[in-house]
Amino acid sequence: MRGRSTPPRPFVPRTDTIGPLGEVWVVVGTSTGFTGERAPCGKRVDGHRYHEEDGSGMVCNDVVYTCGCRETVREFHDGSCRTRIVRHDGRMLLNQLSAEHAE
Repeated sequence: MRGRSTPPRPFVPRTDTIGPLGEVWVVVGTSTGFTGERAPCGKRVDGHRYHEEDGSGMVCNDVVYTCGCRETVREFHDGSCRTRIVRHDGRMLLNQLSAEHAE
């Protein structure tokens, strides 16, 4: 069972310049707090989630726990995905790149 979630904070989209041609993309993100969830180290702690996407396939999900543990998932435009899970003591539990587009 997951802990309570706090309502998302208002987030103003930011405009980023991406690529050598200077294309302008709008990136929209939300940040939500939570309580009493299990961190990668096994402790039940509070923390917050940050979710951001550009509408063209790039998705970023970050979870930061108050104990210092982190989970980061990046889904790229080409379908590949980078997942990293790091404990509060700096030990890397998972550092994986999946390339779904590769044959």
